[in-house]
Amino acid sequence: MENPKINKKVPRDATVGLDGDCFEMKMPNIVKIQSKPFDPATYEPEKSIKYKNQHGQEKEKNFNLLNVIRWRYTDQTSEPFVETPSVVEMRESMGYKSRYPSKQIETNTKVVEWSDGTFSLIVGDETFDLNFSKSSNCHVYLKTDDLLVHKNQVERKCLVKPSKMSKRAMKSILKNVNEKAKQMHSVEKTFSMVDDPKFKKGRLMEKKEEKEKTTRKRSRRDYLNYDLGFDD
Repeated sequence: MENPKINKKVPRDATVGLDGDCFEMKMPNIVKIQSKPFDPATYEPEKSIKYKNQHGQEKEKNFNLLNVIRWRYTDQTSEPFVETPSVVEMRESMGYKSRYPSKQIETNTKVVEWSDGTFSLIVGDETFDLNFSKSSNCHVYLKTDDLLVHKNQVERKCLVKPSKMSKRAMKSILKNVNEKAKQMHSVEKTFSMVDDPKFKKGRLMEKKEEKEKTTRKRSRRDYLNYDLGFDD
């Protein structure tokens, strides 16, 4: 029996390369990633987030512009640039080599490998630690209307943590922790007692059993103390 042939068109996706290592990265909430390339002509500063606390009061949370991973295309002909093998691989994996032959990728972020084998993520002047571990049964797929196309296997996962060297990041975390602690202390605890039918029924049964037990004890005592009044 021959398997039926299915003719489907699969779109080309250049965001994930078929070659090279692929890993999952978990970012802390104090680090943001700009998905679109930075363009000074169209850039708009991130607006602060407005929310209401448990008391209905309006609060405003400012967006930290210092911990944002940004990138952009720059003209390769205007500035001297040396393409290392890693940069070439990155250009090809992102799939823009044919579309932008005279441009390069520039970012405010870099990954540093130290002499002891550890890694750090540097965003601007902020430093974060990278902790790698093995990952199993994790894959990347390209989703279409009715197909899932396998792109790569995720063999490692990376956890980004604030470094002890980063005082500003630690200060931001402590501020968030203190704010949550204040919210927990300000919560008013209210208890209301309601009639539970099951609880009420159980209490009535207990009282009934206690009453029957007391009645049996009294009857037994009266029987033992009862004198029939007959002589032998």
